[in-house]
Amino acid sequence: THPSGTHFLAVQPPPGSNRVDPAVHSARWTRILRIQGLRARDLSNTGMPGWLRMSARPEGELAFLGSVLSILDPSDPG
Repeated sequence: THPSGTHFLAVQPPPGSNRVDPAVHSARWTRILRIQGLRARDLSNTGMPGWLRMSARPEGELAFLGSVLSILDPSDPG
């Protein structure tokens, strides 16, 4: 994670293949998380390629995030 004083976190998804551009990798993770019903934003257009923005959510949604992440292949989200 990246330090922030706001209500959201900047996080890096698990590393992908060395051949994949960080911006492409974070865009893929953003897409798959959104398909699963989670709120995520790719930060590549803000000068942070390879990072995602995730907002602080209620406990139930955090548990859902954990369950989604536990079933995804960290090296290839989609």
